[in-house]
Amino acid sequence: MSRACKRASTRRTSAAKSAGAANLLIFQDGKIEGRNTDSLGLAESLRENIGSLNGKPVVLLGAGGAARGAILALEMLGAGKIHLLNRDAHRAKTLAASLAPQVKAAVEPGALNEWSKVAGDAALVVNSTSAGMGANPPLDIDLAVLSQDAAVCDIVYNPLETKLLKDAAARGHKTIDGLGMLMHQAVPSFEAFFGVRPQVTPALRAALVQVLSVRQ
Repeated sequence: MSRACKRASTRRTSAAKSAGAANLLIFQDGKIEGRNTDSLGLAESLRENIGSLNGKPVVLLGAGGAARGAILALEMLGAGKIHLLNRDAHRAKTLAASLAPQVKAAVEPGALNEWSKVAGDAALVVNSTSAGMGANPPLDIDLAVLSQDAAVCDIVYNPLETKLLKDAAARGHKTIDGLGMLMHQAVPSFEAFFGVRPQVTPALRAALVQVLSVRQ
């Protein structure tokens, strides 16, 4: 859908250009503007839960379209270094190179088997892969190498608590599910359609959790 929106748009915001995709189309002045709210949604969700990163290192798992938006979100929060790990290390290198001109943080690509080498100093781990979503098998990583202060985020929201988050919570880590990103990325869309900027509240989250619990 995002790439289809990108093709349909006649102009794009800087966020959509950086993400390489659009998930919101605005029709005005006879033109179609493509916007991308994913990176903003993730950034706001992370900021809500852990504040700014202040130059701290992060491990980002995955190198697909979601990872591109995640890198931009981590840049917004002031990540000092982003270890970009993917099963296909070449894909991680390609993504890191394409975003290098747009981010100040050092993006260091690598293979997923380098996890144990880089995870020990991470203040945050973000899973941007589809592992653990629905019937997909979960990630096979050893959380024991993480600092006790590290937070773990999974952008998956079906299920709301993936095995990654469940295991992280059992070890006492701060966990962040994908529902926060979903809610926050919808805020600018709602504002664009209705002219009112909604608030992401605990009551809204509770209502969505109830809906998701019925569907899972």
